[in-house]
Amino acid sequence: LTELEKQVVSFKESLPADVVMLLECGYRYRFFGRDAQLAAEILGVVAHPDHNFTVASIPTFRLGVHLRRLLMAGLRVAVVDQVESAALKAESGAKSELFSRKVAGIFTVSTFTGSERLKNMRSPSLSTSNLSMSGGGHEGERAGEKQAHTQKI
Repeated sequence: LTELEKQVVSFKESLPADVVMLLECGYRYRFFGRDAQLAAEILGVVAHPDHNFTVASIPTFRLGVHLRRLLMAGLRVAVVDQVESAALKAESGAKSELFSRKVAGIFTVSTFTGSERLKNMRSPSLSTSNLSMSGGGHEGERAGEKQAHTQKI
């Protein structure tokens, strides 16, 4: 296993077995193994082999939208964030080492409160406009998608 894959296994072992995990890798959140297959089915993203796992990913700025969709499908979801940036790693002289990460939260449909819950998470690219439970989306969404999100909730 690669160092990242070892970190993934460590986080998965620390979580309840039924929790889907998203792990921040740069500007994307990645799903691994069974979680990647579930994400592909529910979110309509591509799951593909990468080293020793099947993986799928979503951009960080779409976390709120995709997290809400996973929760509405009845899943429990853990979000694992990077706690340092590439710039900070380079400055410290440890840029070839693995990024430090932490579980930012474990969410269920009954505990998720949209932007209020996520705004405390570290990801600076999250905006309240794409996290609202009332269906607000990223400004690049087509109007039909935004309306569909509102109607589903």
